[in-house]
This record gives sequence, structure tokens and C-alpha cells, in this order.
Amino acid sequence: MTPDNYASPRPEPLSLWHLVVTVLMILCLMAVFRVRDYEDKSIDFQASLRIGAWAIAGLYIACYAAAAREVVRFKTTLPWIVFLVFSVVNIPSTDNWLFGLISATTFLMFYLYVGVMILVHGRTLILNALIISLAIIALISLIVYFAYPALGRMPIWIGNIRVPSNRMSGILGSANGVGVACGLALTLLVIYWREITALSEPLKCALFVLFAIDLVMSINRMSILAAAGCIALYMIIVRRSEFTLMFFWLLAMALIALFILLGEDALLLFSRSGSVNELTTATGRAEIWETVIALWTERPLLGWGHASAIAILPYMHHLFLQAAHAHNLFLEVLFSRGLVGFSVFILGFLWCFTAAFRYGRVRPMILMLFFLAVGMMEPIPLGNRAGSSFLIFSFAIFEMAGLRVHLTAQRSRARLAVPIRRAPSPVGTHRAVESRPGAGAPPLA
Repeated sequence: MTPDNYASPRPEPLSLWHLVVTVLMILCLMAVFRVRDYEDKSIDFQASLRIGAWAIAGLYIACYAAAAREVVRFKTTLPWIVFLVFSVVNIPSTDNWLFGLISATTFLMFYLYVGVMILVHGRTLILNALIISLAIIALISLIVYFAYPALGRMPIWIGNIRVPSNRMSGILGSANGVGVACGLALTLLVIYWREITALSEPLKCALFVLFAIDLVMSINRMSILAAAGCIALYMIIVRRSEFTLMFFWLLAMALIALFILLGEDALLLFSRSGSVNELTTATGRAEIWETVIALWTERPLLGWGHASAIAILPYMHHLFLQAAHAHNLFLEVLFSRGLVGFSVFILGFLWCFTAAFRYGRVRPMILMLFFLAVGMMEPIPLGNRAGSSFLIFSFAIFEMAGLRVHLTAQRSRARLAVPIRRAPSPVGTHRAVESRPGAGAPPLA
């Protein structure tokens, strides 16, 4: 496998209109502009904004129906279509079945939307829209953190009691949401630096600092590690940076020395609460995972349905309200879609990684590693509702599979396969002469 080039030779031109619409759609899909009780599930202006984002994506798919059909028929990503359709038809067996059905449908819709945008406008537009929208969210989140702490700072749960903390939740509703969004933005910005053509070099450098600040202030350890690891892999494998390799080797040696000198006390340096128990139980996730596995054994084949965890886990007496999902990507898929959905899920990864290895598409593979790393602690990107993480996840799938490259080559082969028209010879013989300029002319002396 040979690494791909770290920049496209000629990035696609940007359409300002489609760029603005896509940025607004992502903002409506992600941003949270209100604080309300956990039990309050009423449809307010915030929900109306998300419905508007769904409508925009659906309109694009309808307008570019031919491109959507090509996305569905693309063989390399066929398991993902099967997986998402299965998520829709596998209706949850809980009281929130309507929410689960709508949510699963939006995942399928945004998957098609990303594929359509890549086919019609190229990857440059969707990349620029993602970075710009995430930059706006990161900037507003930083302002809100200081100006409106009730919204910008995430309270922590002690039992079922909310206690204020210094973790940034910004306008995404949770500190983990900010960590994942900024970690992905940082990774995406570095890996596809030259494809971000809508921003100047100094502005991209400023955004790098902004994303890094918000990521650290979210204190989302897994996102910090995943972003640092993915950027390091990119610099070492694609950019062949010996300095990066030496830096991370020295960092690894320093951490090993720290654990040898301090022993178990070294874990306290990475604990937010100052307790080793926080790390050994994965911040209370171990109990959630045990419960999820026990519930899955009751419905092993089809699972409980998409987003059913939000109607079950928070109300179990030994858990807490924040346990709205499995806190693990693989357990979330197994719990909600059973062995049938989980098998298709794994098959989708195998197909895409095989294609990416075959053609040396290193950058999207590195981007996908972010999801696999963070997925050990969060259900990202297949949580209860689709967000920017799922848009980036879909982008990585299509990049690994080579959607645009494959279909462009397919169209070129189809054009070359058009038969050449032949006309009868003007001299009255039965020889056919090709009807193109210069055909049938006598050879030069």
C-alpha cells in the first residue's frame, strides 16, 4: 500500500450558495440554544431548527435523485446502506418507537446527503462547510463559556443531582459533544489542510488554536488522545515527519517512566475527580456496559431498536439519568440492532478498509481511526440522533471507498466504449471508412 498524496492537485471550485446553505444546515443540526430539564421532550424552536436541517438535506436528495441512486448502487458501500435501512425497519420495541424511527430515518437521509454532495460538488464543498460550521460553534461556545456559564459549562452528575463543573459544554449541550466536535475538526483541518480553500492560511492557523483550546477545555480525554494520535499518524505516515515521530517516541518514554516512578499514583494525574476509581470504572461506564450486555441477551438477534436505550437505561434504579446510551459504539450497535445489525456493521468496515488499503487511501483511514478510538467510550457517531460527527463519518466512508473516483472512472470508460460510426466509402468500394477528421486520407509520403 502506498500512501495517498496529502493534497488534491486541483481542488474543486466552491459554490458560495451551496456552501452557505450547508453551513446553516449543520449549525441548525448541532447547536443548542436553550437549557431545559431532562424530562422535557416538547417540540420547541430548537427542535424546529433540526427539522429544518432535515428538510434541507431531503430537498438536496430530491433535487439530485440521480446522484442519490448512484450512491445507493455503489457496491463498496452497499453494507452501509443495508445497515442504515435495517436500522429504520427494525422499529424500537419501547415507548419512544416514533422517536427511534424518525432518528434512524435521518441517519439514512444524511448518509445519502453526504454522498450526493460529494458526487455533485466534490469533497471540497462538504469539507469547507464542516470546518466553517464547527469553527462558528467553537467560537460561540468559547464566548458562552465565560458570558453565560449556565449554558456554556456542563454540570456533572453525582447520583441524580447536577453539580456545576468547569468542563465546556458550549452550545452543544455536553462536554463530550464539544470534545468530539473539536477533536474531529482539529483532525479534519490538519489532514485536509489544502482542501480547505475557503479560508486563508492565517485563518486556518487561528482555527487550529481555537479548536485545540475548546478541546482541552472540554476535558474529554478520549477525544484529546484520538485527535493527537490521528494527527501524529498523518504527520508520520503521509507527511513523513521525522520530528513528529521523535516527539511522540520521547512522549511515550516519558509516560512509561512516569508510571514506573509513581506506580498507581500516576493515574491520579489523568483523573478529573482525583480518584483512581474514576479511571478503573471508565467514569461509571463499566456498570452501564454490564447492564447493556445483560439487556442485549434478552433480544440477541434484532436488539431493542435504534435509540431505545434513551427510554430504558436512564430509568434503571442502579444507573443515572446521563446513561442515555451504551457509552460504547459497538455495544450501542449490538444493543439496538442485535447480531444481525452488528454483523452488517462490521462487514461495512471490512469492505471499506479493504478498498482503502488496496488503493492507498491513508487519510480517510486515519480519520476513521478517530471514531474507532472515541467509540470505545461513546456511541459516536451512531448515538440517538445524527450530528456533525455522523456527517464526517459518512465522508470518511465515501473517501475510503473512493465514491467519486470510482464513478468518474466508470463514466470515462462508458464514454470510451461508445462505438465509432462508419460511413460508406465515396469511391464506391465496400470498404468502410471511419467518420472522423483525417480518417481514410492517403498516407503522407
